[in-house]
Amino acid sequence: FSPKDRMLVRATPDHAAFPVSRHTTWKRDDIISNPKLEILLDGPEEAGPGLVWDEDLGHAHMINHFEYDVDTLDGEYRRDLVKGTPTGEPIHIPNQYYPGDDPK
Repeated sequence: FSPKDRMLVRATPDHAAFPVSRHTTWKRDDIISNPKLEILLDGPEEAGPGLVWDEDLGHAHMINHFEYDVDTLDGEYRRDLVKGTPTGEPIHIPNQYYPGDDPK
């Protein structure tokens, strides 16, 4: 059966944009190779899966930020520019978030 058969995503459009903000990755191949996991909402390669059903636990893992308001990622980006990261890694502009990738 297809992911669209799941009640959780039945009314979801075929194409939707969700903010992605993370420093870790769920690897698509790892999910696909596990028969107990099912990708319900998938994104482009750089974003990866957004919602994964876990048959053993009987719940969904929401990986991307469906709950974010339109300006939440902007606030996090600006906070992180001031605060920095614990490892000192650079803070990158959120991809495809600002018009022309310009946060000004």
